[in-house]
Amino acid sequence: MQERSIFRERAIEAYMYRQELQVLLRLASPPIFLFLWALLLLTCAGAFLICTIRVPVYLHSKAMIVAQNTVNGQPIVLVLLAPSQPLTVHPGQKLHFCSEWGTACFTTSVQDVENAIQSPESIEAQFHLSPALSQLVSGPALVATAPLYSQPSSSLLLGSSGQADIQAGSESLISFCFASMEPHS
Repeated sequence: MQERSIFRERAIEAYMYRQELQVLLRLASPPIFLFLWALLLLTCAGAFLICTIRVPVYLHSKAMIVAQNTVNGQPIVLVLLAPSQPLTVHPGQKLHFCSEWGTACFTTSVQDVENAIQSPESIEAQFHLSPALSQLVSGPALVATAPLYSQPSSSLLLGSSGQADIQAGSESLISFCFASMEPHS
């Protein structure tokens, strides 16, 4: 004998349809629907901001303060750029100098950038470097100079060395984040 259900086939189908409809209504209720739209809009706005915000890119180089080869002998910042660094340094770009011990930090602008890579000997001869500063010129370099303007202790800084950070441009925040995730070799 076949076992028959005590419920009619159509009654079971109608009951199941109403149960599925209630589940669907709970998912798409007006407050949840508004929340999902707001979440989608916030995600799109965040993605747009991440793609449009630009962050500065800096070149870090050795720098020293030397007397310029002019009559007034005004000190200048001599920046030694590695030949492997892309030449994105141009006159007028911001340069931030910090002395080796952090005693003096100031901002100036790049005044001149040499076109050719110079040997350590030609850099020493051109800028009359002291023996202590000559040791910092470890290899061929591109040379950039910046005026010291009227720093209160510019004569005291003469002969000091440190770090120069030149703002070489900017890139989008998203490319900056992905570039920082890449392993450096």
